[in-house]
Amino acid sequence: MNLKSLAGLDAADPITLEVLTRAGLIKRKHLPVKILGLGEVDRPMVVQAHRFSKSAEAKIRAAGGRAEVIRSV
Repeated sequence: MNLKSLAGLDAADPITLEVLTRAGLIKRKHLPVKILGLGEVDRPMVVQAHRFSKSAEAKIRAAGGRAEVIRSV
């Protein structure tokens, strides 16, 4: 999943797998989730996923957010 897919989500709360599922961005069968760097981050956000590309993690941190790696289910 690319960063641009996260643009419409509320960054006030952590962006978790549950949030992504409710937003229709992922389905349980698409686990694990990796966040890729296509797109921009214009506000601080906390994103939880199984993996992050280097560019995605750098963009999230540069905007003042956090990229949190979670364990596989």
